[in-house]
Amino acid sequence: MKKLFLSLEALSLKRRIFIAFCLISLLPLLVVGFYLAYKNLPSYTYLILGINILLGWWIIVQILNSITSIIKKTQENFSLLGEVKPTEDEVKLLDEIFDKMTVKVRKSFQELREISKTTEKLNEEVSEKIALLSAILQINDLVSQGTDIKEVFRLIVRRIKSILNFDLTFILLDLEKGLFSLEAGEPSQNINFKTLSKDDFFLKPLIEKGEVILLDQNNPRRELENFSKDILGVNNLVLLPIFLKREIIGILGAGVKSLEFSFSEEELDTLKTFSKHISFIIEHQRISKRIKDLEINDPLTGLYNAKFAKERLDEEVKRAIVNQRPCGFILIKIKNFRDYIDKIGVLALESVLKKIANIMKDSLEVGQKAVRISEDSLGIIAPEKSKAQLEKQGSELLAKIKQEILAEGLDLVFSVAENPIDGASAEELISKASSI
Repeated sequence: MKKLFLSLEALSLKRRIFIAFCLISLLPLLVVGFYLAYKNLPSYTYLILGINILLGWWIIVQILNSITSIIKKTQENFSLLGEVKPTEDEVKLLDEIFDKMTVKVRKSFQELREISKTTEKLNEEVSEKIALLSAILQINDLVSQGTDIKEVFRLIVRRIKSILNFDLTFILLDLEKGLFSLEAGEPSQNINFKTLSKDDFFLKPLIEKGEVILLDQNNPRRELENFSKDILGVNNLVLLPIFLKREIIGILGAGVKSLEFSFSEEELDTLKTFSKHISFIIEHQRISKRIKDLEINDPLTGLYNAKFAKERLDEEVKRAIVNQRPCGFILIKIKNFRDYIDKIGVLALESVLKKIANIMKDSLEVGQKAVRISEDSLGIIAPEKSKAQLEKQGSELLAKIKQEILAEGLDLVFSVAENPIDGASAEELISKASSI
């Protein structure tokens, strides 16, 4: 809103009071002094003097109205400012209210600082959880890709060290009876041992009860100080059990060099999460190995794999010896396997291998099994076949493959081996046939 010309709103309270004082007191005093000095004043002087006095009081009334309005509005907000006892002295009431407001503002600022600290702590916790989730996802990705388990453990050690800012992290596994062997630890870390006996006194709570062993400012353990300081070079140490089906199969350890330090609950929870994840990885590896051991087919060609081939051929050889009958093995080999990969590429060669496998399966006689011995060798287990019969079948099979697969530069050969002339076991027969 546009202010009026000569408006008092733009003036401060002190200036308004000064103007009112001048109109009420100073000007009348000057007039009275002039009258006493000269005993003669025009009649209109009294009119002007009266108007000035009224104007001064009007300004004072406006000031008082403003103060009264402030007091009234402030009294309406007593519940927000705290308990203030009503009093007839408005100035005292305002003073008390302003004191309450000051306390309230200070308290609000203190609460804001506390909220800021809490928010900062929550942000740190969120960042740590995100880093933990990222690490677990990365670890799971490596496990799903079939990465060597030692490389996975080394990654876990590095991620724990970076997430929690520890000076030392390591993983021990029960690879030998009575001993924990060092499975993972960064090369830069000062770990001066390779094995740890389960009979060591300081490990007793962990081995017997599955407890977390803790050495820090709030948890002194004299029996652990020698191992922590002299062998590991840290003043604070935590050892967590790694379980697999209620059996302790390893230890996850972490250390900090700082003298004044204690492990927080959040840090221990993070270490427990990694400890459980290590258990899952080990269990996954064992299950995968069992599944792999149970597999009998080659994933690319669909033929029986080398493990099944040796077991089955051994059975047939033993049966042949008991029945005094022959048992043979036909081998089809790609002699220039690596050169052929460079020439046509892996995918094209895999397609060729699948076609050869299908031809072999279509050419099988009763009781025979088609197998894949290695990346460049396929074969047929042929019970009750003499060497001459094996030679004939192998020659016909090779001709059929070359006729149906018109692959330039593919060098295919075949060989045969018969029990007992060329060997009395599967390993001996396969070795003899593979010597071409």
